[in-house]
Amino acid sequence: MTEKAAWFSESLARGLKVARAFDRDQPKMRISEVAAKTGMTRASARRYLLTLKSLGYVGSENEWFYPLPRILELGYAFVSSARLEEFVEPILQRLSEATDAAAHFAVFDNNETLCLGSVFSQKLFGFFISIGARQPAYAGSMGKVLLAGLSDTKLEEYLASVRRVAHTKETVTSAAILRREITEVREQGYALNRGEMTPGIVGVAVPVRNKDGTVASVVNANWISTSSIKAAEIKRCLGPLREAAKQIEMRLASGAVPTGWVSRER
Repeated sequence: MTEKAAWFSESLARGLKVARAFDRDQPKMRISEVAAKTGMTRASARRYLLTLKSLGYVGSENEWFYPLPRILELGYAFVSSARLEEFVEPILQRLSEATDAAAHFAVFDNNETLCLGSVFSQKLFGFFISIGARQPAYAGSMGKVLLAGLSDTKLEEYLASVRRVAHTKETVTSAAILRREITEVREQGYALNRGEMTPGIVGVAVPVRNKDGTVASVVNANWISTSSIKAAEIKRCLGPLREAAKQIEMRLASGAVPTGWVSRER
């Protein structure tokens, strides 16, 4: 929002920004680090951290602050209301068994891939994309499917506004190359993960569509590979992936679950 409406609560927005500042790379932070990450003054960051601490969402040890389990309540309210466990998990479980890989379900949110469903595979040796995890959309199969679902105008806005960094040697940061890959995804109907976020983690993703054919979300299968993803592996996964996407599409179309979280902005 460039211009705040009269009802907009700046304090609430800043408090949520502080709560979201903690992530896998920075699970513990000092006040000065939170201030730098959120663009706040040190005094403001301290006030919001202490408020979150008094509410039981954040803990502290000496000068370090860290999120407490209670912060999960904020996300669980959404997961519970959308009934995502009963809606997505059985489908992902079947997908995981059919592909012998980890299976995920995600949507496009705030220029990122937001994971809303995840089934672990024993063969990934601890690698796991948890529910609620966010990843840059330009790195990985799920994000590229979601970017392919954007209009050309929205895609160009994304490419112009999002800073891209290399997470591995496979990460595509060039706007021209990424644009070309997105075109290929639109044509072939699937995207590949070549280890762009985590070395050795590869996979395939396909879109989940709304009734009107626009991309609503994405499902993918990830596994460990010491070499480049092979055509036979892609072919083996595409059938189960498309079946999983079809099952989710049927549930969305039937009205069996709330769909307020499905983005309509294309």
